[in-house]
Amino acid sequence: MALTLLDVAHWSTWAVCAVMKLPQLAAVLAAASAQGLSVSSLLLELAGFLVFLRYQVYYGYPMQTYLEYPILIAQVLIRFITMLILNLWVTATVLRYRKTKKTA
Repeated sequence: MALTLLDVAHWSTWAVCAVMKLPQLAAVLAAASAQGLSVSSLLLELAGFLVFLRYQVYYGYPMQTYLEYPILIAQVLIRFITMLILNLWVTATVLRYRKTKKTA
């Protein structure tokens, strides 16, 4: 069975979406800082992906037309959780520093 142009486009889109947000996630983890990421932009991106995915499923479109969206949603959730963890870590470090500074 020969690959058609549509098959190639589908799989290349899927592959690009699978790794699209990984460089940003790697940069955030390497810097150990979520500075520059906004909660509202991540939530807006997540809401857009979820609405589009729900629309596609509701109207019965073929899975090939929206298969990359669960991957993108997972990547947004990973970035969001990473941002929350890093922000909590920074907050805990600052509070611990203030506490030790007051007792010293």
